Amino acid sequence: MAGTSAVCETCIVGYEPEMAEIISTIEQYGSGTPEHIAIVAEPMTGRSTMVAEIRRIYGDRVYYLPLEFVMRESDLPDFATLPHDIILIDNCEFLSTRRIGGFAVLNAFLRTQISSKKLFITTWNAFSWQYLASVMKIDSYFPKRIVLGRLDTPMLKEV
Repeated sequence: MAGTSAVCETCIVGYEPEMAEIISTIEQYGSGTPEHIAIVAEPMTGRSTMVAEIRRIYGDRVYYLPLEFVMRESDLPDFATLPHDIILIDNCEFLSTRRIGGFAVLNAFLRTQISSKKLFITTWNAFSWQYLASVMKIDSYFPKRIVLGRLDTPMLKEV
């Protein structure tokens, strides 16, 4: 489908190396253990743009699940039955809450992910990610982490 040359054709400005790394990981994905990707960023630093670009490049291969509110376990789709080989979940901070029992949905998702041969690409609010990395070691579930930093003034002008 898309090759490494797709980076040159992307709409991403300022995060070209990060997008190249994502594309490389997707292109290397095969029948072995997938290298799940976590895109981590502070608000307003380009997560949505990255997600849109992944969807544009890989089209029908991607199942897109945008989370807009705190999830319940019953809200999660049965990923194994989906025909797509790439699962893109946006705003994964909604998989947990900071309360007793607040990690049940996240744990269910992680169990599904580690037993699946599909490639999971997830996006996370940097503050939630930092908390979950501290209390749950969530970073161990995502061999590939893409951290989007803030763009400097000249790069913002280019955008």
